[in-house]
Amino acid sequence: MKRTLSLLLALCVMLCASFPAFAEENPGTWLCDEKTTLTVCCYDAVNNSYPTISNDLRFWQWLEEYTNVHIEWEVHSNADYETVKAVKLASGQLDTDMIELNNMQMAIQGGESGMFVDIAPHLEEWAPHAIAYDAEQDSQYIESMTAADGSIWGLGGSVSPDIGHIVICYNTAWLEELGAEVPTTLDEFTELCRQMKGVDFNGNGTDDEIVLTSSGVDGLQTIATAFGLEAYEDTTNFAAVDGVVHSEMVSDEMREFLTYANMLYEEGILDPSITSNTADLMSQQIAQDNVGIFIYYSAFAVTYGRLTTAGQADPLGEHYTLGGPLLGPNGDQYYVLRNRAASGLTCVNAQSENIELAVRWLDTLINDPVVIMTRTCGFEGENYTLDENGEVELIYPEDGSVWDISQYGCGQISLPHHQTYDQLMNSRKAMTWYIDEYNAILDSNCFIAPSVPTNVPAFTTEEQDLFDLVKSDCDDYFREMRAKFITGEADIETEWDAYVEMMNALGLEDYTAAWQMVYDRVTAEQA
Repeated sequence: MKRTLSLLLALCVMLCASFPAFAEENPGTWLCDEKTTLTVCCYDAVNNSYPTISNDLRFWQWLEEYTNVHIEWEVHSNADYETVKAVKLASGQLDTDMIELNNMQMAIQGGESGMFVDIAPHLEEWAPHAIAYDAEQDSQYIESMTAADGSIWGLGGSVSPDIGHIVICYNTAWLEELGAEVPTTLDEFTELCRQMKGVDFNGNGTDDEIVLTSSGVDGLQTIATAFGLEAYEDTTNFAAVDGVVHSEMVSDEMREFLTYANMLYEEGILDPSITSNTADLMSQQIAQDNVGIFIYYSAFAVTYGRLTTAGQADPLGEHYTLGGPLLGPNGDQYYVLRNRAASGLTCVNAQSENIELAVRWLDTLINDPVVIMTRTCGFEGENYTLDENGEVELIYPEDGSVWDISQYGCGQISLPHHQTYDQLMNSRKAMTWYIDEYNAILDSNCFIAPSVPTNVPAFTTEEQDLFDLVKSDCDDYFREMRAKFITGEADIETEWDAYVEMMNALGLEDYTAAWQMVYDRVTAEQA
């Protein structure tokens, strides 16, 4: 759902006219009369484009003045955070007032075991900004955080389904040197990759160029849509046809896609480290002028483009250009809509001595319009102004450098936030080429909603029992074999049938039945 920030902006005009003395002149924004310390366990950014969360950053200093709450941070690397969360929840003990889980089912399990506070009975009193955001900006916001029994075990943000997509990004200098255009079909894409192979684009006399890479194998699913698959980031590996759910993990379309990916790998086109690659490693490759095509979130065409030699010399230039979905052999051409429920969900420790304050602080961080504006656009008078209609006008640096608020700790994506089309556009207005290209993708009507609902706040007990029984085994084996089929460690021609048999033995039928239950329930509720 696309909404403007006009209501938020109007409030910001009243509350943010002069911040330096704001906390002293208007302690009504304070959440406690005496400075109080809370502790937060979270992960650092998904890549090194953002500074590590700390109280040395201006945004967090500003928020402390605004709320009168001091935060002590327990920050873990994004790469390790899944293990950190699992260990903490398995122990049944938390040593911080709040913990970011970004996982609804994990929050439900911890809440039902007594580890987290149920915010639902206190929502209006403790989280008034969330109530207002739900009423004025996104009527599904609170629903996205609510479990099937009505409990709310944490507060999170939301991500609009039509922004921030993982897309295919092409090195503009490489395209220019080849005299090539951005491909629109899978055949054109394959031909472009083959043209790029073996060319010494960085001129160092070494065959170190990587034609195609991503932050991991999951990113390649963006190409898999050309084969009629829907799986994408936070969607499932299931699809529905005429109301019947089936698993894409063992489908003919998946086999066809994996065969294609293996061909790219065998020809030396696909990054040889694709199975272990991360966003950070990919950014390092790009910074060495080594990458022709990468698959990642659209905004990184800008941020990663600036890492290149050309990008450092011309940070406002277009060094990677956005590509739309590829037309596949059977006529499929689409990106699947991204829609995260309760993004960045953060829970409050039921043993905290400051439960109410912790919830109020989270509500302020995530939903207070003044904080949303600061996180999105920086500081008024320095990074932006508001015109007579309350619209944001960014203040560009006089030296021609990039408009950037990340050095303040603003825009940090490792804690709950709202990501809407308007906010994305506000933060990218300096990049007119990016806006034009992103709008072109949006306007081409190439996005489809996943056929199996993915924005499901919580599962019923029956659904969850089936997922607990088989989901992990099936998913893990699929990822293992997907990587092996791509790299040739497993022969898809001779081992595919055995793979399907093993998936069935691990409980794929029950896994599919669980998603059929979800599909039937959600579609009935929406009817």
